[in-house]
Amino acid sequence: MIRQLLFFLVFTALGTTLQARGSEPEVYPIIRFGNPADAARISVANARLSQVTGTRVNDGGPAARVESETADGAELAIRPIEEPADWSGMRALAIPVDNSAAEPVDLLVRVDDDPQAGGDQHSLTGRARVRSGEAVVLVLPLPSTDALPMGMRAGPPPEAPRLDASVRVIGGGRGTVDRRHVTGIHLILLGRSLGRTLIVGNPGTIRGADLGPDSYRSITDGYGQYTRARWGGKIGSGEDLQSARLREEQALRGWLPPPLALDRYGGVLEGPNFRTTGFFHTERREGRWWLVTPDGHGFFSLGIDVASPEVGATFVEGREFMFAELPDPGDPLAMHYGYADQRRGLPAQRGREFDHGRTFDFYAANLQRKYGSDYLPLWRQTAIQRFRAWGFNTIGNWSEPRLLEHREMAYVVPLHTYGNFARVSSGSDWWDKMPDPFDPEFATAVNVIVAKAASTYRDDPYLIGYFVDNELAWGLGIPRPLSCATVSLWRR
Repeated sequence: MIRQLLFFLVFTALGTTLQARGSEPEVYPIIRFGNPADAARISVANARLSQVTGTRVNDGGPAARVESETADGAELAIRPIEEPADWSGMRALAIPVDNSAAEPVDLLVRVDDDPQAGGDQHSLTGRARVRSGEAVVLVLPLPSTDALPMGMRAGPPPEAPRLDASVRVIGGGRGTVDRRHVTGIHLILLGRSLGRTLIVGNPGTIRGADLGPDSYRSITDGYGQYTRARWGGKIGSGEDLQSARLREEQALRGWLPPPLALDRYGGVLEGPNFRTTGFFHTERREGRWWLVTPDGHGFFSLGIDVASPEVGATFVEGREFMFAELPDPGDPLAMHYGYADQRRGLPAQRGREFDHGRTFDFYAANLQRKYGSDYLPLWRQTAIQRFRAWGFNTIGNWSEPRLLEHREMAYVVPLHTYGNFARVSSGSDWWDKMPDPFDPEFATAVNVIVAKAASTYRDDPYLIGYFVDNELAWGLGIPRPLSCATVSLWRR
C-alpha cells in the first residue's frame, strides 16, 4: 500500500515527463507548481513568474513560466518542503524544462546546502543550454566527490537515467553539497538570455548509489581520450592515427584558398599603400587605424593561440587508477613522462589536488605515434599548413618559439611582468594580484623584460608585437558599482 501511494504521488506531482521506465530509477517530487501550499517556497528575482498549463512538461499540468526581465540574470529559487531536506541516497536532481521560443536559453542550475551559499561554497552548479523548441529533462548529478580534489575541473558524467522523456545530463558540475542538508535549488537564466522565457516543470530527485572516487576509475585511455563515450574520429590504435594523418594531408591541400593578392606577410596588395618601414606598425588614415605590414600594406590579423606541442601533459602521480593504460618504463613512449610543480597558492588553484608530481604528455605521445620519433619538424610543418588551410595568417600568443623561427607567418610574443614592485588586490586575485603600474619599480621591471625579449625578436620583420600579461584580476569579485567607481577614480 505504501509503495502504491509513493508511485501515485510521484506520477501525480511530476506527470508523465518524469515517469521512470520499469522499476528504476525512482523519481521523488520536491515541490509542485500547481499546489497552493508550495507557492511560498517559490520565488523569483529579475523575472516575472506565472503559472501555465498545456505545455510539454508535467503532462500538460500546472508549470512555472519564467521570463527574464533584466541583463543581470533571471532567477527561480525553490526551497524544499522539508528544510533542510535530506537527499541521502539521491544521485541526481531532475528538472523538466520547455523552451518553445526561437532562441536558446542558457541556464545555471545550482543546489545549496547552506541558506547563505552564494555559488562559490556550499553549492553544486552546472550549466546547460536548452535549445529552441526543445523540451527536455535536465539532470544534475549529485556526487559526493568534488572534481577539484581529483585534479579536474569537472567530473565524468554518469549514465543518463531511463525516463519516459528526453533526458540531458548536465556535465561540468562544479563544487559539492552535503546531501543531508539541502536548503535550496536555483535556476538562473544567464545574462545572454535577456528577454527569454522558459517553462519549468516540477523538479524531483532520483535515487541511486554514488560511486564516489571510483567513478573516476579508468576514465582515460592510452591516447588520453575519454573511455565512456564514442564519437567520430576517436582513435583506437596507432593505425588510426596513421590513417588520420593521410586524410588530413589530403584535406589540407583541398582547403587551401586560391592565391590572393597578398604580400609575403599577408598584407593586401590591392588596398591602400602605407609607409614601408621593414616592420609591422600602425598608421592612422582618414580617422581609422590600420595595422600595416613591413612592406606597407594593410593587414587584418587572424590567429590561434597556443600552437605548441608542449601543452598536453597531465599529472598521473597518485591518480594512476584514472588511466586505463600508461607506458611501461621500457616503452619508447616513456620519454613523455615528466615532472611539474604548479603550486602557487592562488585562488584559481583553491581546492585543487594533484598539482605537482609525475606527469605524462598524451599529446606528445600521440604525435610520436603519428609522425615517428622525429615528430617535431613534421608537427611544425603541419601547423603552418593548418593555419593557412583554415584561413589564419597569424601565429597567436604562447606558441612554440621554434615554430616562430620558421619565418613563414606573422606572429606575436607574450611578455609576463615580474619583479619587486607593489601589487594591488582586486578582492579576487584569481591569477594573482594586479601589478601597480604607478610604482616606479614596475617601470624598471618592464624595461628589463622588454629588453630581454627585444634581444631575441627585434630584428624579425614577422613580429607584429608583444602581449603583456593576461587575464589580470582587476574588478573580479568586486560589486560592479565599486569596480566602476574605482576605475573612475584612477582615471582622474
